[in-house]
Formats: sequence, C-alpha cells, structure tokens
Amino acid sequence: MKKEKRSVISLFLVGLMTVLTAVLFFLSGMTARYDINEGEICPEDIYATRTVVDKVYTDQLRKTAEDRVDDQYVVDAAVEENAKSSLQRFVNDIRSLKNQNMLSENDVAAFESKYNRKLGSEEVQILFNGSEVQLDQFATVGENILVDVFAQGVTDEVAGKESVIQKIEESALSAPLQNAAKAILPDYVSVNKTLDEAGTKEAKERARAGVSDVVYQRGQIIVRKGEIVTENQIAMMNDLGLLLGGTSINFKYTVGMAMLSVFLLGIFFLYCDAYVPALLKEKSKMFLFFLIYSSVLVGSFVLLHIVKINAFVLPVCMGGLLIGLLFDEKTAVMTHLLLCLSIGVFSGLDWQLTAVYLVAGIAIIGLFGKPRTQLQTAARAMIGCAILPAVFVLFGLAGSHSAQELLYRVPWGLLNGVITAVVTVGLLPVLEAAFDVLTPTKLAELANPDKRLLKRLLLEASGTYHHSLTVANLVEEAADSIGANPALAKVGAYYHDVGKIKNPGYFKENQVYYNPHDDIAPEDSAQVILNHPPHGVQLAKQYHLPKAIQNIIAEHHGTTTVAYFYHKAVTEEGRGNVDIADYTYKGPLPSSKEAALVMLADSCEAAVRSLDERTPESMEKTVRSIIQSRIETGQLSNTDLTLRDIENITASFLKTLGGYFHARIQYPEADKDE
Repeated sequence: MKKEKRSVISLFLVGLMTVLTAVLFFLSGMTARYDINEGEICPEDIYATRTVVDKVYTDQLRKTAEDRVDDQYVVDAAVEENAKSSLQRFVNDIRSLKNQNMLSENDVAAFESKYNRKLGSEEVQILFNGSEVQLDQFATVGENILVDVFAQGVTDEVAGKESVIQKIEESALSAPLQNAAKAILPDYVSVNKTLDEAGTKEAKERARAGVSDVVYQRGQIIVRKGEIVTENQIAMMNDLGLLLGGTSINFKYTVGMAMLSVFLLGIFFLYCDAYVPALLKEKSKMFLFFLIYSSVLVGSFVLLHIVKINAFVLPVCMGGLLIGLLFDEKTAVMTHLLLCLSIGVFSGLDWQLTAVYLVAGIAIIGLFGKPRTQLQTAARAMIGCAILPAVFVLFGLAGSHSAQELLYRVPWGLLNGVITAVVTVGLLPVLEAAFDVLTPTKLAELANPDKRLLKRLLLEASGTYHHSLTVANLVEEAADSIGANPALAKVGAYYHDVGKIKNPGYFKENQVYYNPHDDIAPEDSAQVILNHPPHGVQLAKQYHLPKAIQNIIAEHHGTTTVAYFYHKAVTEEGRGNVDIADYTYKGPLPSSKEAALVMLADSCEAAVRSLDERTPESMEKTVRSIIQSRIETGQLSNTDLTLRDIENITASFLKTLGGYFHARIQYPEADKDE
C-alpha cells in the first residue's frame, strides 16, 4: 500500500513536470508577437526567431522560371520521309509516262486514280511537257523545300502549306515550275511536330526545382523599421508565429508541443523506473528533483524570453550539475539532456545552442564526479568555470565564426561558468540539509572523528567506539564487493551503536572488571540491551544525523533475540514463564543493503572476537553460521541481496577479519634474573 502511494506521488510530479514543460514550449512560440498587416509601416526591426523560408517570393521566382520554359514537342521523322518518298514516286511516274510512245487509257486512269489529279491539269502538263532537266529541278527543289519546312516543324497543316508556297516563291524555279510546285507540293505537307504535354510538364518542374528556397536565418532581419510590410513578409511572420491572431499557433502546434513534452518526460520516467527506482519511491528525493528541474527550466525561459538575456548565460548546466552531486551522474546526464533539448525549443529550434550546452554540461558533470570534501568541490568548481567558455569557443571555431564572434563568446561563457559554480557550491549544503540528501561530501563530514557524537562515543564508550571502527572496515570492503554504497555503510557503522552511550557499562566491550548484569534479573538486562537502538535513534535525531543513518541505527538488529539473557531466564524461571517477545528487538528489519551489512558485520565481529581460538576454520564456521541464521529468520527479507551477494559478503568479512585476528608470534618471557 505504501509503495502504491509513492508511485502515485511520483507519477503526479512527473506529470506536473510534463505539463510545465509543455506550457513553456507553447509560450516560447508566442513571445514577441506583432499586430501588423500587409501595407502598413513596420514600427521596429523584426528578426527571424528560427530559420524560415520566404515562400511567397520563392513561389514567384519558381513561377518565373516555369514561364520561361517553352512547350516541348515530339517530331515524327516518318512524316518527312513519307512526304519525300511520295514526291519522288510522283515525279518518277510522270517521267515513266513521258517515256512511253503511246499512253493507254488504263495508264491515264491509273495515274489519275493514284494521285487524284487529272493528267491533263495545268500543273501536271507543265511537268509532263517540260524537259528532263526541268523535271529533275522540280524534284530537287521540291524535296529541299519539304525538308526545310519539316525541319522547322509543322504543328499546323495550313500554316505548313503556306510556308511551302512562300519558299516556292523564293526559289529559283521558273515561273511555270513555281506554278506547278504551288499546286502540287502543299499536298505533301502534314503535321510532323506535336505537343509533348508530359515532357513540357517535366521541363517546367525541373525549372521550378532548380530555384532554391529563399531562406532567412535565425537572427536575420525579416522586416526593417520604416518599411512597408509586404505579402511575403507577412507570410514569413505568420510561419514564425510572430503575428497576433496568426495561424501558426494553432491546434496542431499545441498538440505537437504537448506530445514532445510527453515523449521527453516519458523517456525520463522509464529511465528512472528501470535504473533508479529509488528516485520514484522516495517522496523527498522526487520533490527535490522536481524543484531543480523546474527551477532551471522556468529560469531559462524567463531569462531568454522576458529578460532577453544573452543565450550563452542560461543556467542550463547548473541543473545537471546539482543532480549529479545530489543523486548520480547517469541521472544527471539524462536530466541535462532534457534541459538542453528544452533550451533548443525555447530558442526557436536552435539545435547548435543545444549541442553547445549538452557538450559543456556533460564535461562539467564528468569533471565534478563525486567530490568528498568541500575543498575538492571548490577546486573543481574553479576548473569548471573555464569549461563553458572553452566549449563555446570550440563550437564557434567548428562553425567558422569570425574572431570577433569568438571573443564575444568568452566573457559570456566565463560569466556563466562562474555563476554555475558559485550557485551550485552555495546551494549544495542547503539542499542537502533541507531534503536530507547524503552526498559523498556530507558522508565524509559525518565520518570525521571530531564530530561531537563520535567524540562522545569515544570518550563515554571507548570499547563500543573501537568495535564500531572494526565493523566500519568490514562493511566498507563488503559494500564495494556487492555494489552498495561503501561510504554510507561505513558511516552507518560508525554510528550504529551510539545508543550504548546511555548505559555503556552494560555492554561487554566497555566492561573491565565489573559486569552489572550479574546483579540484575535477565529481563532487566535484556531491556537495557534492547533499548540501545531506539536510544541511538534519539541521539541521531538530537544531533541531526541524516535519515539514512537513523535507519541503519534502528535496523541493525532487526527482530533478532538477545539469546544469552533469554536462555538465562529460561534456566532460572522455566520456559513456560518466559515470553520471548520480552527478549526480542522491535526492529524494523534492514531495508537496504547498507543496513543489512551493518547487521551482519556487527554480529560477526562480536562472535569472532569472543572465540577462544581464532583459526581460519573457526572464523569461517562462525561467520557462515551467523549469516545463515539471519537468512533463515527472515532478517534480510526486505533487502534485495542475492545469493551471490551473500557469498561475496562472507568472503569479504573473512578476509578483513583474518587481517585483524591473524596468528601472532609467541615471544619468550624475559629472564627474571635479568
């Protein structure tokens, strides 16, 4: 039931981030809008907020190019060949008739039927009665005229015939032959050149495609102050969403921005669910993430669109850096990617700006890593200040920007780096305290022996203090072998027994000559022992230790039993008169790998220390027996330890304990007489 509630809260916060992102995406497309119409005077310079095509002017240029394309035609060469062949047959038939001594009626009829022309007609008689030279001249000139006319292309038969007559009149033929040619040659003219509609369309399309888009780059002036606004300028402003009541900010745009936000935050949610489920389960952590993400997102939007500050001073890298220091580097990179993509949308889809911030942010996150001290944080912050201007300049060089532009980027990048470092270092301890986040720096601070509570433990329960140091060494090595947090496990071990400060003399490691348990009843002894975890939690709260440390203190005995005093009570009073609940820790069970490690190390260290003979065999038998007992009684059921983890823990404990309790050389006693 508790898990379901946390999931609902996480979904709500992720949903809230999605809505916020979508709203800011939408608003970024509605900034700097103008109430202006075609034909009016422009009140100020208007700049392109992103790359835009002047569609109206581009269409005009393409229409002009299209109009310049002539119609395409297909020429049928067979028409010309047929015409020349027909003319040649006609001349040859006349020559054949001329060479006959007598013409029969059948010959005449055949000729007239074949050519639909009377042999006695004037034009035929001119050729029939003329000389062979004249007939050849007619044939040659006639063929040349047909070739010329067909070469020009005959698209209209009437116009073709007129062209033939004109060329006959311009020829060197005699007047009689010209008369014959005018009557005969036009009959051989027909259309040989037809319109190629498909070819014409293709040629016009090629002409249109050959005209490139007229493009205005981001930051280029679309309309200058004092100019009369034209149709194409209005169209560009509308495409950019710069017109009040324009059509570019519409339902499609709104849905697009919403879908983009859902897509980006959906990927983030799936990433968290698969790789950092703790972020979705812990309300305070999720709220801290929401606060950082939303602050950087809203801050960048306000600075870019309302304050109108230079785009190279946006606090984009600050978000990823804080997430890296407070959570982990992978989540930091994922968050930084979301923020950089958002900046790209804010800046009118300026993906170069996105790339600049993405590279710079990943470099800064990788540089900072997990510093263990405030000094390391400050030192890395100083180096980080130089990363932003360096990356800004490198991208400028890659983009072949001028030297003036490169120098212009340096101070802005340096200012951004300084602000990012100073604000991050300043906010880090505040956020750590406000949201109870354990960073390596915080853990290193808690591990300092000069911390007041550790000093009290050393002075008031020195045996417990040294026992805690041994347990800390055990868990640190083991945590590293199973992928737990070594620093958290170590610090948790330092503080796990601070509750013994209240009654230090009742615990074996602090006793020298006197054991107060010898003088009180087993039940009273058990209560003193059982109360040290809750007393420890009280002290942890009093000294403002983080919740994770408090959990380890409360959980390090789980629901185990104080076996020694339970058996002593059974021996004295009988099993039926003893309630085992009076000798059992109240828990809760360990809820993390680190708490489980402290439980196991605490028990194993005490048990091995109490052995009369500490051989490798006896230590291994004892360690395995204790760990197996904790498994069988369900003490580790709330952790996600695997069998492989258990084996790694066992091996690590034995290695560390073997170093503590190794065999020692037996030195001979000094001679009493010396």
